[in-house]
Amino acid sequence: MRISNAAAIVALNAMNALADNGGYIKVWSGSAPGTCADLDAGSLLATLTLSVDAFSTATDGGGYATAQAQVIGADVSADAGGDPGHFRVYGANDECILQGSAGDSTSGAELVFDATTINLGESVNIVNLTITLPEA
Repeated sequence: MRISNAAAIVALNAMNALADNGGYIKVWSGSAPGTCADLDAGSLLATLTLSVDAFSTATDGGGYATAQAQVIGADVSADAGGDPGHFRVYGANDECILQGSAGDSTSGAELVFDATTINLGESVNIVNLTITLPEA
């Protein structure tokens, strides 16, 4: 199956709307589970809140639709220490909407932090989260 750019943008906006009004991000150590339907995996390192409008309106990224996370609230006291491996975005209904890799700016991860390691009790800040949906 292949979708158009217009369809990718509509689909990404619909997915992102699930995170509006109460969505949040959980950051875990280790590799992500196979799908969002699978149980959480790894140690929970931090939980961060998304703004009411969690993501920007999707735009054409040249072969994919793309949307940028709006303001993400810091976790002022990390739940555990460790290296972030993956993240999950949850809606207000506590269902996983999407998941991806997490790391610092040198890691190539989808969710980027301001530090390589998260330390127990310290503040956790996200630098960038961009979501893409390919068209073809």
